[in-house]
Amino acid sequence: MLEDIRNQDVQITLSNERKGGPGKAVGEHRIVLSTFYLTNDLPQYPEDRLIIVLLHEYGHILYNRQKARNDQSRVANEFAAFRYSLEVAGQLAKKGDTGPLREALHRMKARSQTGRPDDPHTIALKQLMNDPLWQASIRLLANTDTSHTGTLPKTVIRHIQ
Repeated sequence: MLEDIRNQDVQITLSNERKGGPGKAVGEHRIVLSTFYLTNDLPQYPEDRLIIVLLHEYGHILYNRQKARNDQSRVANEFAAFRYSLEVAGQLAKKGDTGPLREALHRMKARSQTGRPDDPHTIALKQLMNDPLWQASIRLLANTDTSHTGTLPKTVIRHIQ
């Protein structure tokens, strides 16, 4: 996955900065990842979540490449990044790796409920939850995730809907 992104003219750099979270997109050609989140065993940042972070930041890069600087909305940028990460997580689930999709749905739902109402991330997530991709992703996970007890528990499905 890293190589695929690098092959799209994206430089991925590592930083020991913790401020700002595990990843950050810079312009149209660079993603900065924090080594703190990559090298420490942080239960709240499992590998599947870090995959979603990488995809989210690449989603910003793709949005930045499409829109002129003066035509960029922060909410639209966040929406595009969240949507891209959810789309690719769905593709991974179809190939048998449901972890990133499960993590994305769980974290996005939680953040939409706990984020500041005026935060572009929160606004974008609430929009995404009304996008057909959201329900399609829930259905996809329900139909492909058998890693727990043979089927996805109904409580998990209710939680992310």
